[in-house]
Amino acid sequence: MVSTNHAKETKSLVELLQDLPTREKLVAVLAKKTKSHPSSVYRWLKGEVTPPALKREIIAKHFKVSVEELFPKK
Repeated sequence: MVSTNHAKETKSLVELLQDLPTREKLVAVLAKKTKSHPSSVYRWLKGEVTPPALKREIIAKHFKVSVEELFPKK
C-alpha cells in the first residue's frame, strides 16, 4: 500500500485510482504501457481481477512504488 499523508494512512491501488480526477487518461496510459485492452485495466481498477505479475511490475514502476505496496496479498 502507499503512504498518502503524515498519519501513515495507506491506500490500495483501487483506492488511489478512484481518487484521480482523470481516470480515463490513466486507463489509457496504463493500457498502453502494459499492452492491455482498456477494459482489462478497468477490471483491475474495480478490483475484479489482479493483473499478471509482469503487468503489476509495470504499473508499480509507473507509480514509483513497490509491487507489494500496490498489490498487497490478501
